[in-house]
Formats: sequence, C-alpha cells, structure tokens
Amino acid sequence: MFTKPIMFSGALRTMNGSIDIAKLNQLFSALSPPPVLPEKPVATSGFTVIAQSRIDGLLALKSGQFDFSKLVRLCEELNTVYGNGCFLATIMTTRAILDHVPPIFGMKDFPNLVAQYPCPRSFKETMQGMETSARKIADLHLHGQIRKQESLPAAQQANFSHGLDLLLSEIIRIMQ
Repeated sequence: MFTKPIMFSGALRTMNGSIDIAKLNQLFSALSPPPVLPEKPVATSGFTVIAQSRIDGLLALKSGQFDFSKLVRLCEELNTVYGNGCFLATIMTTRAILDHVPPIFGMKDFPNLVAQYPCPRSFKETMQGMETSARKIADLHLHGQIRKQESLPAAQQANFSHGLDLLLSEIIRIMQ
C-alpha cells in the first residue's frame, strides 16, 4: 500500500478531472522500455552441445544455394536450451536440425540421407544411430499425450553432441 499520494501533472488529466489512461500508459512506456532480446541466445552453463568451432565453421560457409543462418541459430539455441537444463527443448531442437539439413546433402529427408548418402561406414552408422535414437526420443516427447505420471528427460537422454558434431563437420567439409 502506498504511504504517499501519487502526484499527476495536469497533462495527465482530462477536462473533467479524470486521469487520461492513454497518456499514463505512454508515460509508463517511456519510463520502462521493453526488454531487448540478445542477438544470440546465451547458455548459463559452460557446457555446449555444439562446439563454437563448428558454429564458426558454419558461419564461414558461402553458398549460392543455401543460407546457413537458420542452421547456425538452431545450433546456438540448442546450446542455450541444453545449458539451461531445458532437455525437452534440447531434444526438439536436435530433431529440428536433423529435419533441416538433408537438402545440403541432396536428400529430401534424413532417412534418405542415412540410406543413400555416399560416405564411410562409420559416418553412415552414426547417422543411423541419430535417426533411430534421436528421432525416436524426439517423437516420444513431441507426440506423446499427457499421462497420469510423466518421466521427464535427463541431460543424458537429450545429449546427441557426438552425432551432431559429426553431421556438422561433414556439412562444413562438403560446403567448403
């Protein structure tokens, strides 16, 4: 409760003496500007899923065919959500990356990338693991309906950094 009366200037009063709410809102807006969102998302912990060197590598790519800005932003946001303990968002962002990159490899979707991209066996097997594990975990959390009791993901369930690193390194390699 206020102990002192609030004083309003005459400019805030209408002809009949009531307070002009529009002018009052304008005053409050000028006193407290809206928050400015950072240009890049920022993780609170020191651990990142995507190495900064990979993000830098993506930023350095020049292509007339692809704009990598969304991929870079997905990687930055993945680091942020993981670093803040947002493991559902981490899983969903990982899935978004897998769905986003196949055209870079000349494929329409990630299962085709896994099946048809000409690559060493170790790369293919790692991407198969991403398809069967990361995608299925994401499907579970994205499409699962509310239940009487939930089991939320832990950091280990959400972390696909090894496969993502290999995928991003291949993108950088083929696009340089």
